[in-house]
Amino acid sequence: MATCDTQPVTGDDGDAIVDGTDLEVNAWSYRETAESLDTTDKASNGFRKRRGGLVGATGTVSAMWKINKNPGSSPPSLVAGKQVTLKLEITQGGPFYQFSALITEIGVENPVDNVVSWTFNYESCGAITRPGELTSTS
Repeated sequence: MATCDTQPVTGDDGDAIVDGTDLEVNAWSYRETAESLDTTDKASNGFRKRRGGLVGATGTVSAMWKINKNPGSSPPSLVAGKQVTLKLEITQGGPFYQFSALITEIGVENPVDNVVSWTFNYESCGAITRPGELTSTS
């Protein structure tokens, strides 16, 4: 009988870094998509044909508001419309996604019964480095 000796990875060691500034995040999400291009022609014998088109990524980064770590702090000085270098670490110093990103939205939540938090949404701009494509975190 085979045994599984791999340990699952938890999100508590991941992080997001914007232009070199560690944001000490609560969570981040990454969704990669490719456009579907219709290449159907008369030679396809009545069957639809497709191929992959442009690839991009979208997602959200969330963090607690801290005096020196919030979207308005310098750094990271985040505003909607700003383009940044975004590095999403799965584990600290381990595998990561890295790419240029456009900040598309910033939000702040200020609940009476909890901590103030902030989020930003992004869209990738250009090439994406995926986990395993580079092993250095520099």
